[in-house]
Amino acid sequence: MTLAPFDVVVRPDAIEVAVVVRPNGRRSAIEGVHDRALVVRVVAAPEKGKANRAVEATLAGAFDVRDSAVRVVAGSTGRRKRVAIEGRPSELLALLQALAGTDG
Repeated sequence: MTLAPFDVVVRPDAIEVAVVVRPNGRRSAIEGVHDRALVVRVVAAPEKGKANRAVEATLAGAFDVRDSAVRVVAGSTGRRKRVAIEGRPSELLALLQALAGTDG
């Protein structure tokens, strides 16, 4: 499923969203959308999985889910990743739209 402007896969108990990671930032935050992917800036460096863990923690905070409910499922060594977020898909999709500043 493509939820404009995102590349999203909806599962019965989760969503998977494309993410572009910008490591070594001054703060960890969601910065919007680029090329159908959620842009996530993190303070952590891209070494030994630190940036991946920071992405998971940043998204968990933004989506108000536990840290273990967010995991990188593809692209662990690159800047473009697929991240699964467990929870009610309808609620997660609404939050995704709000976080990116889009209205669907």
